[in-house]
Amino acid sequence: NLLVGAVTPHLSHDWELGRRQRVGYRLNHVLRFAAMGMHAVGVAVLLLAPTLFRFGLGHQYDKGLAVLPWTIAACVWFSLLLVAQTYAWCAERTRHATIPLVVGLSANIVLNLYLIPRFALFGFGKPPGIASLLTLVPHLEVNRRIGMRVDSATWAMILAPLALAGGWDIAADGLFIYLLVAAVPGTVIPRRYFRRLPRRATSVRWRIGVRRPTQQAT
Repeated sequence: NLLVGAVTPHLSHDWELGRRQRVGYRLNHVLRFAAMGMHAVGVAVLLLAPTLFRFGLGHQYDKGLAVLPWTIAACVWFSLLLVAQTYAWCAERTRHATIPLVVGLSANIVLNLYLIPRFALFGFGKPPGIASLLTLVPHLEVNRRIGMRVDSATWAMILAPLALAGGWDIAADGLFIYLLVAAVPGTVIPRRYFRRLPRRATSVRWRIGVRRPTQQAT
C-alpha cells in the first residue's frame, strides 16, 4: 500500500497530461523493481524462519514452516496486483478490474475445497498463492487491453516468485537470476539511469575531496 500510494500521484499526473505510454513504461519498471525487492525479502524470511520457529515460537508452530513458502509467494503476487491495479485506476476503468478478482476468488474457493480435505494443513498454503497469481495475470491482460504495453521482462519477473514456493535455496537461485537480469540496462533500472552513472560517480568523488584532474594548457 505504501508503494501504491507513492507511485499513484506520479502515474495519474502523467495520465492527465496525456502521456499514456509513459504511465505504462513507469508501471512496468515499478512492477519489476517491486518483484525483485519483495523476492529478496522473501528469501531472507525463508532463511530466518527455522530459527524464528525454533527459538522465538518454541517449536509450537513448526508445521507452519510447510506452508510458509507458498504464503510468501501469495503475499508477493497480491502486492504486485495492488501495484498493477493503478493503471486501471488512472484509466478510470475500475469495472474491468473486478473480472480478475472474480477469477481469483473462484479459483481460491475451488482449490480450498479440493486440497484441504485431502492434505489438511499442507493443502492450505497453495490455494491463496495460486489464486493470487490467477488474479494478477488476468489483471495485466486487462491493463494490456486498455492500453498498457506489458513487456516480456515484466511477465518473467512476476512469475519468478514461483521460486519462493520451492524453499529458500531455490528462491536464492531465483534472486541471483533477478540480479543478473537487473544488470542489463532497461530491464529493471531504466537506461537513462545507467547513462547518468558516470556523471554521478564523478560528482560523488568531487564531494568527498577527490579533485577532477586539471587540464594542462597546451
